[in-house]
Amino acid sequence: MSRVSSPVHLLLPASLLLVPASGQAELPLPTFPDCGEVDAPELCPADLDEQWDFISYIPPQSREQVVASELSLGSGMWVDRAFRTTTGRTDVVLAVGDSGVNWGEWSLVRKYALNTGELPLPQDADGTAFVDHDSNGDGVVNITDYALDPRVDVTAGVDAADGLLDPSDLIYTFSDGVDDDGNGYADDISGWDFFGRDNDAYHTFTGHDYGTHGDGVARKMGSEGGDEENGNIGVCPNCMILPVRLGDTFITDGTRTAEGIVFAADSGAVGMSLAIGALTNPDVTTAAAAYAYDQGLTLVGAAGDENAYHRNFPAMLGDILYVHSIRHDTLDEDSVVTSYFNTWNCNNFGSRMDV
Repeated sequence: MSRVSSPVHLLLPASLLLVPASGQAELPLPTFPDCGEVDAPELCPADLDEQWDFISYIPPQSREQVVASELSLGSGMWVDRAFRTTTGRTDVVLAVGDSGVNWGEWSLVRKYALNTGELPLPQDADGTAFVDHDSNGDGVVNITDYALDPRVDVTAGVDAADGLLDPSDLIYTFSDGVDDDGNGYADDISGWDFFGRDNDAYHTFTGHDYGTHGDGVARKMGSEGGDEENGNIGVCPNCMILPVRLGDTFITDGTRTAEGIVFAADSGAVGMSLAIGALTNPDVTTAAAAYAYDQGLTLVGAAGDENAYHRNFPAMLGDILYVHSIRHDTLDEDSVVTSYFNTWNCNNFGSRMDV
């Protein structure tokens, strides 16, 4: 499908106030002024408790064994301290360039950004159209605005998400093959699939856990919390998520990567994770990364998982923030740990590491 050059931006307002379903958080999450006080998880969102890769202090069970110089560094990224200032904003769109998503994730289903340019106005139970897409007046357009719409059935979308109303139900109900917003992607209702070449970013590969890689990344980025099944919260629990499927695992190619980057930039995303490895690096990928930089889209690329001293594309490109993991030195973060400042065993390394 050919692109056109003019960008289109998702219409996302600046606030979010949703009525939570069973097990879901009350959104938007507030700030937590005292979060990060040592051994006081009750001052933070409940989901943050013992999520040691987020926490700014060393867990009690490891304090006597951990390297002394790390006691002031903490075990993780200090997300708890960040929550003192902000838990994110709903006008911030974060793209996940990965293996696709599972539309049935409770902690994310209300977080997927919807493109109103491709959607009809929601209707009430009597079939009367609302005056705008924010049908419930909560300040954001998301899946809950179609909760009363008699045209939308919870079983319309992918089978894995038949237990709840989700963006795939909108995709399968309202896709008509017409590019209503003129951006070159017909029916890009919530992201795009550059691997399957269609408008459904659902991960279809289930042969092993690598096929669900995108789910894990999306949860770390924007899980709203309050999810009884997964019990985690994202770094930006109030941010909206744009799924961009680049492969059936985290392996893809440079051309699909370039297409996904440009799509995310033109869709109004301000951040994009690229925890992937591309087998090729054509000039178009470099040009796409430069375009994203000019558009204000921050690309964050993973160094790779081969435990090797070599470059991983596209992460090592000049306009992408090149990172790898620092983790604890055991397989079980709840056991006694002697250091939380280890490179994760399989991560690549090298001199051009940004973070």
